[in-house]
Amino acid sequence: MPAAQDHLTQARHNKGLLALLWTGSSTYPDWVVTVTFYVAVHLVEAYFDRKYSVHSPSHTERSRDFTSMVELKPIYGDYSDLYNLSLKSRYRCKLSTWTVPEVQRVLGLLTNIEQHLNSQP
Repeated sequence: MPAAQDHLTQARHNKGLLALLWTGSSTYPDWVVTVTFYVAVHLVEAYFDRKYSVHSPSHTERSRDFTSMVELKPIYGDYSDLYNLSLKSRYRCKLSTWTVPEVQRVLGLLTNIEQHLNSQP
């Protein structure tokens, strides 16, 4: 299983792609949403490893692990929203119909998650 630092490296890598894809608008807003979710996945997995030595092999198990950690409850709704929005983007073929405010909301969810995780000891 990847260690916390590996997940943080992957999150930074994904954020680099996100910066290329989103400059206030994008031809690929579906990928902006998808990549944003995967940045969150790696940040959460890094936290799990650092704090509890836990690794989640699936989205279902990650969600279960997430909800069992009381200090993460304040951001579970944001994470869950990102997951559901990424499903919409990936599997329901929501391509160019993403509006700028919707994508900005998605990016705001990631910001909330980052800030909360960074505030944890």
